[in-house]
Amino acid sequence: MRIGIFGAGAIGSFVGGRLALAGASVSFIGRAREKTEKHGLTVIDLDGVPQLVPKSSWTYHDAARDLGACDTVIVTVKSHATAEAGEELAPFTSEGALVVSLQNGLSNAGTLKRALPGCDVRAAMIPYNVVWEDNMVFRRSTSGAIALEQAQSTVALADLLVRAGLACELRKNIRGVLGTKLLFNLNNAINALSGVPLAQEIADRDYRRVYAAAMREGARVLRAEGIKLERSGGLIPGVAPFVLEMPDPIFRRVAARMIRVNPEAKSSMLGDLDRGKKTENDHLCGEIVTLGAKHGILTPVNGVLCQLIAGAETEGRSPKMQGRDVWARIQTTR
Repeated sequence: MRIGIFGAGAIGSFVGGRLALAGASVSFIGRAREKTEKHGLTVIDLDGVPQLVPKSSWTYHDAARDLGACDTVIVTVKSHATAEAGEELAPFTSEGALVVSLQNGLSNAGTLKRALPGCDVRAAMIPYNVVWEDNMVFRRSTSGAIALEQAQSTVALADLLVRAGLACELRKNIRGVLGTKLLFNLNNAINALSGVPLAQEIADRDYRRVYAAAMREGARVLRAEGIKLERSGGLIPGVAPFVLEMPDPIFRRVAARMIRVNPEAKSSMLGDLDRGKKTENDHLCGEIVTLGAKHGILTPVNGVLCQLIAGAETEGRSPKMQGRDVWARIQTTR
C-alpha cells in the first residue's frame, strides 16, 4: 500500500514509520526534511525498543505535489491547519482516494470533505501521545488503540495498522469516539499550563479537579450537540470525572489499570508553547465554548482555560501554574 502522511510531526512520523516497517511505501510531507535525511527515522513503541525505519521504505518531501499516486493520505496536521491542508492536497489527490483525518477535534474530517469533494474522507482517532526526541526519534508514551471510521474503504488500512503493531478498531459511531477523545484532550490545556510531565501533573489532585470540571462541562455540551459518547479502550467518559476527583492513593490504583503513561511524556500543547507555536486549543477547550454558546450552555471552566492558554501563547511559554492556582481560578467562575 502507498501511504501519504500529510503533516509529518510526532504523530504522523510515528504512525508512518510503523506502517513503513510493516511493508507500506510511505511518503511524508513535512518541515524536517534535512533532519530526516541526516538522521533517518527511528520509532520507539511502549516496549522501549528503538527501530530504525529502512530508507528504502519511505521518502520525505516539502509539499503535496510530491506525494505521487498514493492509495491513502493520512492527515495529521494540527487542527488549525486543516483547511490549508485541504487546499494544498486538492490538486494532487486522485478521484476516490481515501483521505483519513487522524487529528484531534470534531470538525477536521468535515473541513477536508469540503476541500476534497471527490475523495473518500474518513475520520479516525489516535488516543496516545508521541514524543519527538532528538535526531528524528519518535517515542510513543501512552497506550491505546486507533479508532477508524468503519467503511469498506477503511478495512485494508485497518489491517495494515494492525500488522504494523498499532492496535486499530473499526467504529461505526466515529463521531462519538471523537467526542470522547475531545473530552480527554481537555487536559492538554491543563498540562500546558502546568509545564510539567503528564504523570506529574495528573498526580496532583487540584489539576485533576480542574480536568474533571472541564470534562463534565464538555459532556453536557456534546450531549446537546447530539453526540453519543462512546468508550474507547481505557477512555471511559462517564467514569473519568469521578476517578479524577478521588483521593491520590485511590486514584493511583484505579488509573494504573486504565492507561499507561511514560513518566517523561508531556502534551503536544505544552511542546507547542515551549517552541513558541500556536496551539490547537481553539479546537479543544475552544470547541466546547463554541458549542456551548450554540446551545445556550454556560462553559466557564473551558472559558478560563481558553483565556489562560491564549495568555501563554502571547507570552510564548508555559506559565507553570501550580494546581492549586489553576483550581482557584476555576472556582471564581462557579
